[in-house]
Amino acid sequence: MRIAIATWSNRKVGGTETYLGDITRRLADRGHELCLIYETDEPSTRDLVELPAGTPAWSIEQTGLTRTLALLQSWQPDIIFCQGLKNTRVESRLLKIAPAVLFAHTYYGTCISGEKTFKRPVAEPCTRRFGAKCLINYYPHRCGGLSPITMLRLYGTQVQRLANVNRYQAVVTHSSYMRDEFVRQGCDPKRIHNISYYSDRFSFSEQIAGRLNAPASPVQNAIDRSGEMPARLLFLGRMSYLKGGHTLIDALAPAHKLLRRPLHLTFAGDGPERKKWQHKAEQLVAQNDWLTIDFAGWLKGERLQKAFAETDLLVFPSLWPEPHDFESEAW
Repeated sequence: MRIAIATWSNRKVGGTETYLGDITRRLADRGHELCLIYETDEPSTRDLVELPAGTPAWSIEQTGLTRTLALLQSWQPDIIFCQGLKNTRVESRLLKIAPAVLFAHTYYGTCISGEKTFKRPVAEPCTRRFGAKCLINYYPHRCGGLSPITMLRLYGTQVQRLANVNRYQAVVTHSSYMRDEFVRQGCDPKRIHNISYYSDRFSFSEQIAGRLNAPASPVQNAIDRSGEMPARLLFLGRMSYLKGGHTLIDALAPAHKLLRRPLHLTFAGDGPERKKWQHKAEQLVAQNDWLTIDFAGWLKGERLQKAFAETDLLVFPSLWPEPHDFESEAW
């Protein structure tokens, strides 16, 4: 089968692109022919998505939309596997070339900001059906920024995305929660399929069980162990507000009081909130000799596996309804 993969960037920006690197290799191993079409080569500071040797890749930004679509059409894909695009006009034109499947890694066409979260008075998941009434709730609940122009632009984009969603032959999600979300938006349940992320690594639960060599939970093990060795905590992911890193830092003092032992926290990843979290962490460390915190940046390969091997507990302080299952994250 000839599978054209469409995505917004050919760089490893986050979990979506890590998933692409894994799944393209597996698809090629099964004998499928692949090509990649992407909107941009940014951010240039990130590694490229790893593609099987000989896989053609076409950049809309560099080649132009018309020429790129012509190249794709001449390649004659049997199916287009879309991972989400920024430009809805590009997506609409892609859907005319071949049958397509959308892997909804985010709240695609179901929320103005795409975060599906009320931030006021407290951060909590939003379960509203997307529509014009969302414009009324946008400011009171701080669903996004403060610019009305941006709000209206984003609303128009999400309206078009939802229309495009209904043109796909199927939509794949990575959690039952996300499947329910698209059904709530009026999508045909028969077209929405929940398939977890593929990963050929051990699941985190298997790794942590092996690390502690006991069936009890990591938290109970940390409480029961004696001595002054620090309990080693790991945050792994993109550093954005709704990932909850600031809440994690606030929770360290109560955790120390409960565990009665030193704590060492590693933040692995990067993102727009990194500087704020780092400043907050430095202030807390300066006031407490039982605490150490380091920011390791993005980890991969042996460095990532080493981080898992040296961790007592993976901490997942997310404040929003994550669009994936906990066990399906690409470790």
